Amino acid sequence: MSETTLGLLVLRTSRLEAMLAFYLAIGLSFVEEKHGNGLVHYAAQVGTTVIEFYPAAPQESQDQHGSGATLLGFTVDDLERSLAALMQKNVAMISEPKSTSWGFPATVQDPDGRLLALTQLPEEEEEEW
Repeated sequence: MSETTLGLLVLRTSRLEAMLAFYLAIGLSFVEEKHGNGLVHYAAQVGTTVIEFYPAAPQESQDQHGSGATLLGFTVDDLERSLAALMQKNVAMISEPKSTSWGFPATVQDPDGRLLALTQLPEEEEEEW
């Protein structure tokens, strides 16, 4: 049986520079691209997924819990470092880091108001012989 994977995620924003700075703070690295007559945009590779930011006209933020709302989740190596970089940019903290059975998640809000869950996975315990 084949496995379905996410290959591309396109986010449109009226705050392109702020979005790039935000996602750079959690460790993404972007390149500028332009395909044919298309718009200049920015792309980052995250595992096997490409995330692209395109310029767009401003709109009202969607209800974060309503239909069509978006939540992005990233696994980071060092949650404390990622949050510190974001806090220097006055990012809104939605939920503080906490310890769970699957890691240490925290939720912040990107410049367009999208929720972003950042999770540091727990360190694997070494087996005793």
